[in-house]
Amino acid sequence: MQYREFLFTLTLTILAVVGLPLVAHLIANASAFLRAKASEIKDQHARELVEQAIGMVEQAVLYVMQTYVDSLKKAGKFDREAQFDALAKAKEKAHALISDDMVNAIESGYGAFDTWLDTRIEQTVRETKQ
Repeated sequence: MQYREFLFTLTLTILAVVGLPLVAHLIANASAFLRAKASEIKDQHARELVEQAIGMVEQAVLYVMQTYVDSLKKAGKFDREAQFDALAKAKEKAHALISDDMVNAIESGYGAFDTWLDTRIEQTVRETKQ
């Protein structure tokens, strides 16, 4: 039994040492990609809509952090399930704030809106932590 526990601990340690920096690197690259794509949008109106949508995502993330995450962190209850709930709440809030015109501009410049939204939320959370 101790051998299995050792292997489990070793595996978790390796994943933490290798996996977390890798995820951070991927998010940073996705962030750089999204910024580059936004600057490539030729249509001024579409670019402004994307920039407004970015602001809406930032507002949604900050709202969820202030109304949900901060209190759970203080209580020591911000576990994995709460993180998924926070992501769902941020997505829901962002969807409520972002107009159809903004969604269309994002989809024409980036592709799938939900993929863009997930990446933008993760980027905003990461930037907020720093």
